[in-house]
Amino acid sequence: MKNLKTKVITGVFGLMSLSSLASAAVTVDDATGKVSGSLDLGPFMSVFGLVIIAVAGMWGAKKALSLFGR
Repeated sequence: MKNLKTKVITGVFGLMSLSSLASAAVTVDDATGKVSGSLDLGPFMSVFGLVIIAVAGMWGAKKALSLFGR
């Protein structure tokens, strides 16, 4: 089970890093080195919400299964 959790966490962080590259509209001025642009937080918030829902679902399933074990 620990191996599965590690794979899931690694996959989530991998997807988050890919979404950060896709949603960043950042430009760098070569002459001055100044960074400008904007960052869309929509994908980050949706992924964060999905992670929270998944963790809550796993916690709820664990609690429900523990009731049957008693």
